[in-house]
Amino acid sequence: MRGRRLRPQAPHLRQRSARPANVPFAIRRRAPCPRSLARPWCPPGAHHGSPAARCAWGLTYLGEHACEESPGRGVLLDRRYVATLNDQDGFWHKLHAAATTQGVLSRQKVVRVSDGGAYFIEHSDELFCDQPLLGILDCQHAKQHVWEAGHKVVADKKAVPSWVLPRTKAIMDGNVDKVISGLDQEREHATGSQAVKALDDLTGYLSRHKHMMDYPAYHAAGYPLASAAIESTNKRLVGRRCRP
Repeated sequence: MRGRRLRPQAPHLRQRSARPANVPFAIRRRAPCPRSLARPWCPPGAHHGSPAARCAWGLTYLGEHACEESPGRGVLLDRRYVATLNDQDGFWHKLHAAATTQGVLSRQKVVRVSDGGAYFIEHSDELFCDQPLLGILDCQHAKQHVWEAGHKVVADKKAVPSWVLPRTKAIMDGNVDKVISGLDQEREHATGSQAVKALDDLTGYLSRHKHMMDYPAYHAAGYPLASAAIESTNKRLVGRRCRP
């Protein structure tokens, strides 16, 4: 497959000087296919909207193709989309083929941005076992877990932000161990099964993924911290197709 020619850079786009020639790619966790999406893509013999209809999608792009259109708003000048329906093995073969065609495998660093799903972490580790793969936990997913725990731990809903924000800031500052220690201390005095379970779940989540949460170092190296690119892919591969 021939590589797609990169269009000339528009005058209002400027390349992010902090980005090295790294190769980030993001993967969306497989999920039940939306009814409107499953309708045109539903395989023979399957029911529309059936839980068996599962889609997986991802993208690959080179670090130098990530530019800043305006402060805080990025744009990819070139990328490759991969999507499958009810074909988990095929997804990984296509992702590897897209990465190979784009020149990902020849780079000094391959960066994976994803949520904490074990399925994608394990399979991408195996797929890129011959490359220097760096896994990054999507910081937005990490923050979401803290917010979910806060709503279960704090009785006064107005006080939830006061519980959540210091912890998310500590996580973004690279102090994940400090957050875990604080959760352990809070659990000793927690009352109610819901609060105890929420603290245990959040502690386990952070403990399992803290090796992928060195956000200050990732930011300094110019690596992406969140899977905004794959969220944009959702709009392109799913949203546009579902529009009337």
